[in-house]
Amino acid sequence: MSHFHERSEKICLNCGAALYGRYCHVCGQENVEPRESTGHLFRHFFEDLTHFDGKFFSTLKLLITKPGFLSAEYIKGRRASYLNPIRMYLFISFIFFFALFAFPGSNTHVVKQPVAKDKLNKINYSVNMGDESPVKIITDTINTYAKSKNTVETLAEYKAQQDSLPPSKRDGAIEHFFAVKAFSLSDALASGDKEYLHRAKEKFFHLLPQMFYVILPFFAFFLYLLYIRRRKEYNYVAHAIFTVHFYCFVFIAWLAMRLVGLIPFAGRLLELAILIYIWIYLFRAMRNFYKQGGGKTFLKFILLDISTTILLAVLSVIYIATAMTSAI
Repeated sequence: MSHFHERSEKICLNCGAALYGRYCHVCGQENVEPRESTGHLFRHFFEDLTHFDGKFFSTLKLLITKPGFLSAEYIKGRRASYLNPIRMYLFISFIFFFALFAFPGSNTHVVKQPVAKDKLNKINYSVNMGDESPVKIITDTINTYAKSKNTVETLAEYKAQQDSLPPSKRDGAIEHFFAVKAFSLSDALASGDKEYLHRAKEKFFHLLPQMFYVILPFFAFFLYLLYIRRRKEYNYVAHAIFTVHFYCFVFIAWLAMRLVGLIPFAGRLLELAILIYIWIYLFRAMRNFYKQGGGKTFLKFILLDISTTILLAVLSVIYIATAMTSAI
């Protein structure tokens, strides 16, 4: 129930139906005074956004302390007592990515090393994005491709070479496209352009929300495959709700990791403890939600981790390459 004053008139302002209580039985609108103060407006906004009447915090507490419980309640139809999982996901992810972009931390700086003489074969620049292995994969791929074009070393030389060839011997549209991208990246990386590396890093971090949204349906699909023999009991939507709740917990855990990381000395150990607990949480959530034995759940937990790690590695390469390309 809201904090607004109830109208004495028993006619719904929205649909005109006769009222027999505080809420209209036809359209559901609350029969309150339409005139609002500025304070009421802001209070209404926060109530609509997070159900600030206590539902948000009670749901959050259950999410953290009872892995898999909220998902089980949802598929049983017990939903009115808890915050809607989609609304909770949107709110928590907004807070997480706002904190990520507003306070990127000290581990997102550009690392610069001396420029190698052979620009194509020894690219010595990388963007520290938390894990440099995707960047290494991309630069190694660029180097390998560049070696296959051993008659040229730069984008300008490649274009000049292509212009000098008869049309029938030039690279096709697809090969030309990738060659231009490869040489452009090679030139940018080998030039030691610190601003370019900074732009690439910023592009990648702003693509992170999109990458997480892409992973979510795949994560749910992996669960669907792992529990396909129980598809009558757990359809794809049930797996998706489970995934949304797990994502919400992961965002909260990562925010906690960033906070404890500020603690001197013990910060790193606390970060590691939270990271380990994320995997423990997932295992417990799977066991509680799908109600299978520990052995079966652990096997499916490992298969889910492997599948997700492979997908994350592939998407990281794609998105880092996209960031590096768009930053040129």
